[in-house]
Amino acid sequence: MHSHEQSNKQFNDLVIVTGVSGSGKDFLLSRALQTLPLTAQVTLCSFGTALHELVLATGLEGYETRDDLHKLSAGLVREFGQQVLQAILAIEGTKILNTHVAYREGQLVVSDPVTDLDLGARAYIFVHADPKVIAARRAQDPERTRTTESSTVIGLHQEIALSTVQAIVGVTAATLTVLHNTHENTAANVEAMREVIEQSQ
Repeated sequence: MHSHEQSNKQFNDLVIVTGVSGSGKDFLLSRALQTLPLTAQVTLCSFGTALHELVLATGLEGYETRDDLHKLSAGLVREFGQQVLQAILAIEGTKILNTHVAYREGQLVVSDPVTDLDLGARAYIFVHADPKVIAARRAQDPERTRTTESSTVIGLHQEIALSTVQAIVGVTAATLTVLHNTHENTAANVEAMREVIEQSQ
């Protein structure tokens, strides 16, 4: 039986950056990391990349690109995901985990909040954007092979993901920073993300 009394559990040196695909989290994170001092002991980890590498290493067929990971069953995502997350937690210093707290599996939006509770992240950063802007970004991405989603569905997925993170931090007492990403506030969002990362070291 799991116990999640966060007040009796020390936070891990882990910051989770999340948001739906196309929200701009990768871009903001890349810029924020460039502003950190050279002495910063920070390791960037991409859950999707690590998961894809592990799936390829097992010899499973039909997962040539990261976009193919949406075909994995929830059971396999959980099994492989646990291995990836344990490896990330074993890294020394502050870890920045770029991941999706809620993800699409077919027509379902799936999350595993119990795993997030066990991770003991010190801080969450949720990158939020206009669903229509997200849809346009996805349409312009030549490497994206997943089924096209309407801005309405994207917006619903985004709010489910945000609600999931809000529930997690409500239990764990981790901090939550929501960045509303637009073309006009990139610099402010990069600075806010950098501050969260620095405070977590």
